[in-house]
Amino acid sequence: MSYVAYTLPEAVAYYKSKGDSVFQKRFDLSKEQLSEFIQDGNISKVVNDSPIIHVKFNFISNNITDGESEVIYAISENDGSSWFFAEEVDYKNDKIISEIKQLIKGE
Repeated sequence: MSYVAYTLPEAVAYYKSKGDSVFQKRFDLSKEQLSEFIQDGNISKVVNDSPIIHVKFNFISNNITDGESEVIYAISENDGSSWFFAEEVDYKNDKIISEIKQLIKGE
């Protein structure tokens, strides 16, 4: 299954609206990108506003130094029956997820 299929639909639509080249660049999983990986995910925060759940994960990335981590948000709109994912830059982009719908704020 492709990376895009697991990505928050609002993020996919946002990058599609920017045109084919932007969309392809954003979701490119070429060999260079595949050499970067994340591991050891830890749940940082969970906010449940039933039926909506947002979970913030911190991952160790092999391309990050100085103790920083990669942040991924898991989002369910049906009490956890299905999940989509957004990278931090997309989660905090109010053109993708309006600020009022960002259940995890200020972190």
